[in-house]
Amino acid sequence: MKAMKRDLNLVRNILLCAIEQECEFFGNPEIEDYSSDQISYHINLMDQAGLVLARNYRKHIPHLTNRYTLPT
Repeated sequence: MKAMKRDLNLVRNILLCAIEQECEFFGNPEIEDYSSDQISYHINLMDQAGLVLARNYRKHIPHLTNRYTLPT
């Protein structure tokens, strides 16, 4: 498996999706030309950098997906 590289255009698109959805969204946003794995990887990078707050609820509530918010 090839290692993923950081894609700043994808980071920008994820931030724009969060802003459009009033700073909170569940699951991965659908962004053209990017796989769900790429989006998840970048959201995790963004969480580590403090750009978004990402929480995985699947461990506790199987039908609920990830939740992402912009920090206040």
